[in-house]
Amino acid sequence: YLGGDEADQPHSLVTDAAGNLVIMGVTSSDNFPTTTGAYNETFNLGDYLPNLDGIYYNNGTDIFVAKLDANGSSLLGSTYIGGSANDGFSLNPNLKFNYADHARGEVVLDANNTIYITSSTRSADFPAPVGSHQQSLGGNYDGIVSCFSADLTTLNWSTYLGGSNGDAGYSIRVSESNNMVAVCGGTNSTNIGATSGTINTSYSNNVDGYVATFNKSTGALNALTYLGTGSYDQAYILEIDADNDIYVTGQTKGAYPVIGSGVYSNPNSTQFIHKMDPALTTTAFSTVFGSGSSAVNISITAFLVDKCENLYVAGWGGWTNNEGFTNGMPIT
Repeated sequence: YLGGDEADQPHSLVTDAAGNLVIMGVTSSDNFPTTTGAYNETFNLGDYLPNLDGIYYNNGTDIFVAKLDANGSSLLGSTYIGGSANDGFSLNPNLKFNYADHARGEVVLDANNTIYITSSTRSADFPAPVGSHQQSLGGNYDGIVSCFSADLTTLNWSTYLGGSNGDAGYSIRVSESNNMVAVCGGTNSTNIGATSGTINTSYSNNVDGYVATFNKSTGALNALTYLGTGSYDQAYILEIDADNDIYVTGQTKGAYPVIGSGVYSNPNSTQFIHKMDPALTTTAFSTVFGSGSSAVNISITAFLVDKCENLYVAGWGGWTNNEGFTNGMPIT
């Protein structure tokens, strides 16, 4: 077990080369196990959250990051990170489209076992030190990106990522050769901070996806692009290949562009895949897949690009989500 006397929920986990397990999630426990010398050993009270998917977060929530050794016998490091409101959830009603979307967020490691997370916050005092890309909360919820030392004693850098409305951080990956961290998520902010020359510098409408890249050493923003159609769109999971190209998959309710010669596509479908260069300026290809109905088919839960650049997507459908069934999706 890993937790305290209130609700604790893991959101993402990853292993390092030695088999140690790094876990990121949310906790409402003021006695969640932390380790001596960790970045933050003290819980930050948030706002009471009643019956969130059947769970009561009586003290509000903080994000936790913890590391267990390879056989699960020792807690190598554990820390809180958060502010005086709720952290680790995005409850903006425009972004919570699928069941448990609020609980998205990820942790990844680089070759030195440095720890990177993305998630969401509504705390105006979430750690974002002087010199960060964005030091202040932009709207009612912002995405966050944070980087810790491998032993969780030091916060290397941390930043908000959001505009004046609702924003969420869902997925994160690291490129060693490009010294880059890439994140994606959802936004309904017109001013999240898209950079000049990227694929889409303007907010489309309703809800857009986004992709952003940062210098992994300093947290400085490299580039940010919207992904959207003028209807509902969100970018849920991304991957980086050996050439540092970025792939992202998500949902769309609009006419998401199908670009590329001979690209596989199911016309009028509501799940997309988009491949772009690391500068976020050029589309290599984009496509849609699904049943061709106007309803979203699946909540996307996993995405992988293998060494041969084959793409794998997993998800689930049904009315527990906002809409959609897997009926009619293509099979082989």
